[in-house]
Amino acid sequence: MYKLIFFFFFLQLSAQSFTSGSVLYRIEFGAKDLDKSKIPANVLKVGEKLQSDSKNLKYCLDFNQHCSHFYSKTSLEDTDMNVIKILFSNKDFYNINGTTYEETEDVLVVKDTINDWQLFNESKRINDYLCYKAVSVLEYITYKGKKISTEVVAWYSPFIPLSHGPKGYGGLPGLILELQSGPGMFYIAEQVNFIKDIKISLPNKKIISD
Repeated sequence: MYKLIFFFFFLQLSAQSFTSGSVLYRIEFGAKDLDKSKIPANVLKVGEKLQSDSKNLKYCLDFNQHCSHFYSKTSLEDTDMNVIKILFSNKDFYNINGTTYEETEDVLVVKDTINDWQLFNESKRINDYLCYKAVSVLEYITYKGKKISTEVVAWYSPFIPLSHGPKGYGGLPGLILELQSGPGMFYIAEQVNFIKDIKISLPNKKIISD
């Protein structure tokens, strides 16, 4: 009983204290528990190069109670692999009061927001924060008219009760500290810093729908 009371007291204290800050994410690329013996040598070599190059990429999420800004801390010009440049773009993402925007060179594009997360009791620690698993399935129509789906896996911490995350993902009862946004593509928090009164605003660009 006392543990339960302390837990809710801590969440209330967190809501008052963890209102703005910055998260530094590293990139990991590659499927886990992969049987390399079944993969052709040339494909395996490309995969190892992708893993090596992606480890140099860093992304940052600035956040406050109502807004967030996700952006690259490293230049993709440092890699000679076009696949890396396609998979991990240098585009900025903003989430302003629940609306997600993707910044391009000339405009801000309003993106669809995930609202149908499935929450699980499965947990693990990321950067000393207890996190819980959430999963959503995104469906796309290719230019050839083929319907495809991909699973998005997020690990969020209710001890940082703010609904933000990498690439504009959010809507969970806690900050996302790990995101698998596609097959073998992971954004993993390696630093969480709380900074008072971070200001976030949209760039002065034309806003269009996706």
